[in-house]
Amino acid sequence: MWGKAERRGKLDVKKRGALLKLIKTITENFNLFLYECNLWDICLPLKIPWLMQLEMCEMYQIPATTLYRRVKPGKNVIEASNKSLGRFKSTFTYDQEKELAEFILEMESRLFGLSFKELRSLAYQYAIKNKIPNSFNHNTKLAGRDWVYKFLERQKNISLRLPEKTSAARASAFNPTNVGNFFNLLGSLFDTFHFPASRIFNCDETGTSSVPNKPTKIFSLKGKKQFGCLSSAERGSLVSVEVCFSAAGTYVPPLLIFPRVRRNPAFENGLPPESIVHCHQSGWMQMDIFCDVWFPHFLKYARPSEESPVLLILDGHATHTKNLNLIEKAKANHVHILVLPPHCSHRMQPLDVSFMYPLNTYYEQETRIWLRNSLGKVITLYKIGQLFGRAYQRAATLQTACNGFKNTDIYPFNPNIFPEDLFKPSETTNREEQHSEANRNAFTNSEANGTISPRAGCSKERTPSPQVFSHEANNHWTPQDLLPLPRAGPRKDSVRGKRKGKTMILTSTPNMEEIKLQIESKRPAKVMSTKRKISLESERKKSQKINKKESSDSDDSENTISDDSDWEFLSKKSSFNVEKVNPGTKLKKGDFLLTELTDEKYRTKKQFVAYITNSEENGCIIVSFLRQYKQTTNIFVFPDVADESEIVYEEIVGKVKINKLRHGKIQII
Repeated sequence: MWGKAERRGKLDVKKRGALLKLIKTITENFNLFLYECNLWDICLPLKIPWLMQLEMCEMYQIPATTLYRRVKPGKNVIEASNKSLGRFKSTFTYDQEKELAEFILEMESRLFGLSFKELRSLAYQYAIKNKIPNSFNHNTKLAGRDWVYKFLERQKNISLRLPEKTSAARASAFNPTNVGNFFNLLGSLFDTFHFPASRIFNCDETGTSSVPNKPTKIFSLKGKKQFGCLSSAERGSLVSVEVCFSAAGTYVPPLLIFPRVRRNPAFENGLPPESIVHCHQSGWMQMDIFCDVWFPHFLKYARPSEESPVLLILDGHATHTKNLNLIEKAKANHVHILVLPPHCSHRMQPLDVSFMYPLNTYYEQETRIWLRNSLGKVITLYKIGQLFGRAYQRAATLQTACNGFKNTDIYPFNPNIFPEDLFKPSETTNREEQHSEANRNAFTNSEANGTISPRAGCSKERTPSPQVFSHEANNHWTPQDLLPLPRAGPRKDSVRGKRKGKTMILTSTPNMEEIKLQIESKRPAKVMSTKRKISLESERKKSQKINKKESSDSDDSENTISDDSDWEFLSKKSSFNVEKVNPGTKLKKGDFLLTELTDEKYRTKKQFVAYITNSEENGCIIVSFLRQYKQTTNIFVFPDVADESEIVYEEIVGKVKINKLRHGKIQII
């Protein structure tokens, strides 16, 4: 086949130069060259037996057999570059493993990542459905662990990691529609008022506890199952903190809300200068605290005016969006409030993006240092201000504030900051539009006839196209055929009628009127004073029996009550001292009386303890009746609903003396 000159390596200058250049390129970057081109396709047009030139292979230190095996005809470049050891070969080809890797990353982007066992099951099903020879375990129907480890070695961009929990509300709410609406409102405000960086603020609440949530990693013995770090308690006391900064890097001194009723001066120790301390039983932010305490504090440092208005960006918490007094104050002081979309603050709020994480990290470091230097002591509420002040001063930097607005692209304004892959979790809950009853009936009839009616805005009718899987088209099962991408079903009609939050300009007039209507519709009706029922159920039954026995008596006997039975009843109830009251005796507000009332319907009399709420008018006295406490004889309490009535002097037995007990109890002496 080859001539003597060719076998001995005696080639012309042109062919020999081309061969030297080719082998030099292979030597410099051998593996990269194998991926980018096919050596056989390049060597074949030269028409030279370059594989037989042993002298050149020895010159560039390339074994002739190795070079021949790598560029053997009919062999793929990727397969040729991957040298296998012995008779063992990979179960899947390069393209098949690449298909599996792309599916794994697609599922992870939708927040439904595959676990170690799920990947083994998917690989087994993928091999069985596509009739790929394998050595997997057919009893457990799982691929081997060794295959997974080798697969991860070949796929350098995939690793086994611990995910972070993401709520379903955040996954569905962070979508292009909500984000687009927010940036449209933000753009309209920028076009109207031209806010500079120093006039754009963001505020948010965070919690600081005496026991930090996440400790820092520490060194420990390898293989040890349990190891811990010292903390003040199992669960700490929570202190709410209101933080605010601007796009220019200026910070408003924070507000701390301690879970106490009375304010202690020790709470202020170590706090940043001009910080505010407030107390509430719950330790959480309240509407009145945000409106009456923090907002005037914000106005003091922001200094808005008609010539220089301020933009305040905050989340849709009820203390912000349902606070009508706050909205009126903001509008009167030239502060424009923009509400973020619901459940999107983890990506769109500057404080959450850049400031909260370093603040919590520095606070945990300060608590760890304090516990190490204060042996035998624990962190209490009186030490939180000192530790928080140190962490706040380390985290509150100019670069942190500027990066928060820059990474969310609020300032400088850029509505296209978020890539499309961040919106993939919301595709799971993308549902079709709800149809009315007429449209549903039309849809059902058209579906039965084999045609689907066009949607609004479509001029042409569409015929239903059945879903065709890839394995039906080309007899190849893809990972998506084996494990379809998650897709939520149609949304059910809500019965509760709960209003969903939305992004909006809170200080605009239409939104203010809408919030007023919502607040007024939820206000409870005024509680009207109810008439007191004198007779108890037992008294009613007893009186009914008496009526049956005396049904044959005359009218006079029916209208009279035995004095003996009446005073026997009174003697049982009036065991305490009573000061008799004459018609001329002056009674004042706050006196306690023993009254006797008659129920004409059941012909009974009963004594009550009453409290004078108003002085006498036209011979009548307005009193509020008390109730017995747990069937006791001399301890009374006021009912939840005031039981007020008018009485006359004839219904007063006398005045009684009392002792005030704890929890609003009254003891009759």
